[in-house]
Amino acid sequence: MVVQHLIMLKIEELNLHWLNKIFLIILFFSKAFSFEEAFSQSYILNGDFEKIEGCPKFWSVKDSDFKVAHWYSPSKATPDYFSTCSESCNNENNWIQKNTKSTSSTYVGLITQQDRKNYSEYIQTKLSQPLEEGKFYRVKMDVYWPEGSKVKPVELEILMSQSKIYSKKESYISATHAVKSSFEFNKMLKSQWYSIEFEFQAKGKESYLTIGNFDRSNSLVMDDLGEYDYNYLFIDNVELYPFEYQYQESRTIIGPNVISSFEYLDDVTESHLPGNCTCWNCQILNGEVDKDVSKLETLADFVLKKGQRIDLNRVIFDYQNGELLPKSNNELNRLLFVLEEQPAAELRFIIYTYEKNDNGKAIAKESALSIYQYLKNKGLQNSFSYIHATKESLSQDDGVPRDRNIEMYVVNNN
Repeated sequence: MVVQHLIMLKIEELNLHWLNKIFLIILFFSKAFSFEEAFSQSYILNGDFEKIEGCPKFWSVKDSDFKVAHWYSPSKATPDYFSTCSESCNNENNWIQKNTKSTSSTYVGLITQQDRKNYSEYIQTKLSQPLEEGKFYRVKMDVYWPEGSKVKPVELEILMSQSKIYSKKESYISATHAVKSSFEFNKMLKSQWYSIEFEFQAKGKESYLTIGNFDRSNSLVMDDLGEYDYNYLFIDNVELYPFEYQYQESRTIIGPNVISSFEYLDDVTESHLPGNCTCWNCQILNGEVDKDVSKLETLADFVLKKGQRIDLNRVIFDYQNGELLPKSNNELNRLLFVLEEQPAAELRFIIYTYEKNDNGKAIAKESALSIYQYLKNKGLQNSFSYIHATKESLSQDDGVPRDRNIEMYVVNNN
């Protein structure tokens, strides 16, 4: 009996052991899938630059000297890499900073812009798989402004492309569709790492990522300290993941519970008649503006820019009145997501109705007030106005019959 009892105890102990294992596995997976990017694998190969193809002896003299696995220079310019194996390009003691704060054994260095010289460095890599059309992606990386760089940091950007980019020159590469970060580079301090992010929606089949400066609109500012007449940045830990925005239906923004102004701008005055018409409102009212309209979900970094026109045709009303239909909520919540970080944005709604609709003006007013009330109830503090305009035909791309279209115009965003 004693032996039998001992055997039963051992079986119970083994069962408990396996139950504990199962419990831990369940716990692990439940925790993992509570995160936004759980088990997402970065599309970037060797994003920490740990795999190199040769030890750097000094900064790169030609583009082929850059020997980081899966990365290369897309031009004749010469980016550098820093490693524990090198003396001059050591990760903690190198030619541009003697005491680098580094927790990584390898990282990359770029000249983003140089004083009085058309020279810029870039790095490029091929993604592990092409991006999917319409999906949102986030790129993360760490950046560092070393002490030897005399020029203060300028915008660092990313460029997504379907094909490989290569320039036979060392000069700046121009690209109008590069993605900017919301990070304020002009506030960077020397000798410390910053984590920055870029968010964008893929057009589809993008297979290459290029990092560098594609915008020459910023003037260079010199630092009091520094030896070299260019802005130089260390880059490390580059990652690219897909992600989804979560627009919460019940979201209320904490802040001043007012919208500073709301008014109707009836610009049909003598100075705004055809032939005298120069202002934007007048051009809208006379049907002269009907292009360059973007959609809310395609905004780069969701940053509103002065003069931008945004299609809000997913905001849908009941026929011939100002009652918002429930299917509008997702688009309005998208708008809330954009506006909550931009309280200074001054916005104007354009409510289009059919030319032959005698009730168009009244419908426009009800529609504008409904949108205004929805946003006000969420605590936004932006300034709003609206105008009523007419069209011969209205957009009904999704097959939903409409008696009006909605657009938003960014008057200002300081």
